[in-house]
Amino acid sequence: MTTAAPAPDPTPRRARFVAAVGALVLAAVAVGIVVVLLVGDRGRSASFSSGLAARLPEPVTSTPELDWTVQTDGPVTGGTAVGERVFLSTGSAVLELDAAGEEAWSVRPQEPCSVILSHPDHEDVVVCVTEAGAVGLAAADGEQLWELAEGPLVRYLDDGAGFAGETALGVMDVASGDVRWSIDVTDEYAFGPDALYTAQGGTLTSYDVGSGEEQWSIPYDEESRVDGTQAATPDLAVNDDLLLLTSEAGAVALDPDDGEDLWRVDPGADGIAGGVLSDDRVWLLPTDDDEQAAAPQILVRDADGEVGELETDEDTEVVSLERFEVDGDDYAIDFISGRVYDDELVTVGTYPGLLTVVDGGLYAATEPEADLPGSFAYYELGADEATWTVDLAGVEMLNVAAADGLVVVVADDEVRGYR
Repeated sequence: MTTAAPAPDPTPRRARFVAAVGALVLAAVAVGIVVVLLVGDRGRSASFSSGLAARLPEPVTSTPELDWTVQTDGPVTGGTAVGERVFLSTGSAVLELDAAGEEAWSVRPQEPCSVILSHPDHEDVVVCVTEAGAVGLAAADGEQLWELAEGPLVRYLDDGAGFAGETALGVMDVASGDVRWSIDVTDEYAFGPDALYTAQGGTLTSYDVGSGEEQWSIPYDEESRVDGTQAATPDLAVNDDLLLLTSEAGAVALDPDDGEDLWRVDPGADGIAGGVLSDDRVWLLPTDDDEQAAAPQILVRDADGEVGELETDEDTEVVSLERFEVDGDDYAIDFISGRVYDDELVTVGTYPGLLTVVDGGLYAATEPEADLPGSFAYYELGADEATWTVDLAGVEMLNVAAADGLVVVVADDEVRGYR
């Protein structure tokens, strides 16, 4: 069976595809991709994506030693790093650990929340997403600056952040928490760099993210039917050059500026999944529930059409592709298989375990198996062997996050810092 994990687009997903979410949200902090998944009382889910290029932390390139250990009052649910400062949430509390692992401050929000990646232009605000919305805390002392009740944040924008709740979609100010504008929630939506796109009742609409004004609106019922059959509301994904619609009926790429057709792709036996690969490319995976199906083909396209394919393993069943940048070069990582691809779609390496991307390399965390202890390791990008590996005896579940020159290892309610 071949399925695809939802792209990190801030779009509510139906249960059509398998969701591949890491055991702990900290694993994604370094890339700035999905860091929290929240499910409301009525079953709607919202995932957070940075939407902005995050600066990758500086790696620890020589074998680190344990520098400090901190016991938290519950399992860590989220976190982010700003320089050497680490901000964590445990469900009941939010706290800052300084470079020495000392608790700088700790607060208990009224509702459980998960710390997400800081906005690059507002690192003085710690953003914590709740089931119903979000709160902003002062990074200096944890004082609450604002509370957003309209819905959780789903994507950062150059100026502000998009939110999506049970009844509203809109844009808010990260510094003040003020809602700039909002509209009624829709079946599907995607925040792009300059616009919010919605799909509702057979109509696809574009709104300017700055003002909320409608820019264009077209019917998608006829536009998105590759084979003429009735299909569900399409999933949406968007980058600078393409607005991608995917459904059981196939994939359609539109010009995000005016909604004009660019190209179409037929679905697999059970539909097609897709997502953003870079500023100008998207990936597509025709899905097939037949367990005897051949190895999947992950297609890569830009606004002009087919670019190539990504190499996959024969036993690939789920993909979760995300982009990152090192020294101005674009790469993509599949967090499921551990493959990293360069801009030419060539595999530069395959890495084991739960991965965290840092500047020029990756940390890989593996849980204990049989008689082997859990461990975490550092790989230079493109290297076949780990530069160093640290074994962790007696740890059953672990995750690794990154701050500058610091490896943060989370094991249940214990947090360790290695330098």
